[in-house]
Amino acid sequence: MNFDHTPAARRLADLVRNVSDEQLTQPTPCATYTVGDLLDHLDGLSLAFTEAAEKSGDPNSEGPADGDAAPSVSGPRLAT
Repeated sequence: MNFDHTPAARRLADLVRNVSDEQLTQPTPCATYTVGDLLDHLDGLSLAFTEAAEKSGDPNSEGPADGDAAPSVSGPRLAT
């Protein structure tokens, strides 16, 4: 069975693209994650899922780390 993830991926990309720098430090429903932390976590998951699909990742890897937006909040963000 194949699933088309394109609509969900586009919706998520639209949401991420519209997050302002000022919103990165805002809270989320998870008390330990800010918006920036959540975006960092999603970035790590997207890489992990890509590696799993391509069977290119390190099988001994511990997986994506917890989100940490500190570099994005204190420094420049990459343009999308």
